[in-house]
Amino acid sequence: MKMVSRITAIGLAGVAICYLGLSGYVWYHDNKRSKQADVQASAVSENNKVLGFLREKGCDYCHTPSAELPA
Repeated sequence: MKMVSRITAIGLAGVAICYLGLSGYVWYHDNKRSKQADVQASAVSENNKVLGFLREKGCDYCHTPSAELPA
């Protein structure tokens, strides 16, 4: 029974490490991309707020006119 518990604990720790590593990788590259993104200025300040929010949350991957979507 100790062996099963040990294998389970090692497996769960491995999954947690992989999840946190992937999350950190995505967070780092999203922050880097959002800081380098071109700022689209609009005459309406509310439009700029919405575009800023979409860029901050990563929604601009798909939800902007200039998004590169698969064919």
